[in-house]
Amino acid sequence: MFGLPSYVPFVAGAVAVFALGGLVLDRNHLAALNHQHAACQASIAGKGGAWPASLTCVGADAPIAVLQTRADNAATCDLSLTLKGDGAPAVQCSPAVQNLAADRSVQAAMVADRDAQLAAADARTTAAVTRAQARGQAQAQRNARDVQVLQSAPRDADGGVVLDERSLRVFAGESAPGA
Repeated sequence: MFGLPSYVPFVAGAVAVFALGGLVLDRNHLAALNHQHAACQASIAGKGGAWPASLTCVGADAPIAVLQTRADNAATCDLSLTLKGDGAPAVQCSPAVQNLAADRSVQAAMVADRDAQLAAADARTTAAVTRAQARGQAQAQRNARDVQVLQSAPRDADGGVVLDERSLRVFAGESAPGA
């Protein structure tokens, strides 16, 4: 007779149990992945009590963690550049940003040095002009005094100036006796 062997129902039952077990394991695995993905989303959203993205976003979510880390580093870099008065970038900034900030710092130092040099040169020029004005004023006073001495000097018969001892002393810068 062509009847089914008596062990076929047991084999079919075993296959069904293994298939059901596989489905349960697959469901548990998918539930764990879903929980892990939800934790990754919570950490990226910045929800309170969430673990960092680098710890929760693993496996298939690892690229998300990399992108989130880059975004966090960029935000920290931006914050350090806008809030710090010294313009020094944070460690999270890329080398290009750090090089640019260093270059700008060097340029600012050069501008400050140039400004200091210009201020010193301006002070020296102002002092030199002041000294020249004082010398010019003193010379003008001497010239005016000399003209006055020449005009008050005695004249000879031809109308020429006769320089006496008093006039010569005044020209020499000494005070004339009786003056």
